[in-house]
Amino acid sequence: MIVVLDSGIWISGFHFGGIPLAALDQAFIYDHIAICEEIITEVSTIMVSKFGWTERHVHSALRSYLAGAKHVTMKGDLTGVRRDPKDDMLFECAVRAKAESSSPATRTFWKSANIGAFVSSPLGNT
Repeated sequence: MIVVLDSGIWISGFHFGGIPLAALDQAFIYDHIAICEEIITEVSTIMVSKFGWTERHVHSALRSYLAGAKHVTMKGDLTGVRRDPKDDMLFECAVRAKAESSSPATRTFWKSANIGAFVSSPLGNT
C-alpha cells in the first residue's frame, strides 16, 4: 500500500525516536512510502532550525527511508481540504500518489500507537 507520512512523524521519529520512529520503520517495511519535495523541505527546515541538525545529517537520515519511495510532484492546486491550510500539501501528496488506506500489516500498529500520521486515503481519517 502507498502511504504518506506527515512531517511531524518524520521529525519526531528522527529526533526523539520511540513510537514515531517505529511508525517510520513499519511504513518502510510493510508499505510503499510516497513523499513530495515540500514535505522533505519542511522536515529539513525544522530539523535544522529547531533541533540544530545539519542539512547533511537530515538528508542522510531520510536517504535510507526514501531510497525506494514514490516521489510525487506537487502542483499546489489542491486546497481547502482541511481546516489547517498547511495540511493541504499532505493531502495533495496523498492524492497524487494514490495513497491507500493503511495496510493490514500496519493498521493495528497505527491504531495501537495512537499516531497522528496520515496513512489513509484522502477521504479517510488522519
